[in-house]
Amino acid sequence: MYRSPYNSSSQITCKFKKNGNWAAGYHTGIDLVGKDKQLYSIGNGIVSCVVFNHENYGNYLIIKLDDGNSVLYAHLHSICVKTGEKVLCGTHIGFEGNTGKSSGSHLHIEIQKGNWKYNCNLLDPTILIDLNKFDNITNTYNEGYFEMKKYVNGSIREDVFETTGLKNKIGSLDPKEVCECYGIIDNRALVVYKVSGTNERKSGFVKWLGGVQG
Repeated sequence: MYRSPYNSSSQITCKFKKNGNWAAGYHTGIDLVGKDKQLYSIGNGIVSCVVFNHENYGNYLIIKLDDGNSVLYAHLHSICVKTGEKVLCGTHIGFEGNTGKSSGSHLHIEIQKGNWKYNCNLLDPTILIDLNKFDNITNTYNEGYFEMKKYVNGSIREDVFETTGLKNKIGSLDPKEVCECYGIIDNRALVVYKVSGTNERKSGFVKWLGGVQG
């Protein structure tokens, strides 16, 4: 069985194949709420897809596992891996959230046989995932993670990037702008900020670490 996507206790809040007002007519995965909001890879694999601000799934990612199955993590608050990245069982990949079509913080997770495609070759996550299994914890980064802290930008505009390699600029922080920070990864700060002039929130990495408060 796969390990839990959390590193602490969690509970199922919506079951697999429950009938309801979803596009498929039923729930294509399970919903989980964890005591700790950090999320981990349930197995070894390659990140095949990372998407931000999807209408339904919000921030989500897909991992193609080494056994040939695919696992989708949806409604994430933030994501700290990139497409094409190899992850090990227990690699930290992001944070549970409330993005997309969601009514509260949770993780929607679904498993499919083969490459992921909506509502195809679905497997029951409750059979394949042991929510009490927390072994094989691996952190590929040598920095720490922490609960949300304040981030106050410096006196100049700071670019925000999609990856820790500072590639694919996705936005910027204004001088003295205040936002949230959820960790230091590869010597980059993972921030969540509000897009200027909108109610949209995005997550990304910034180079300057001096803004982390507390």
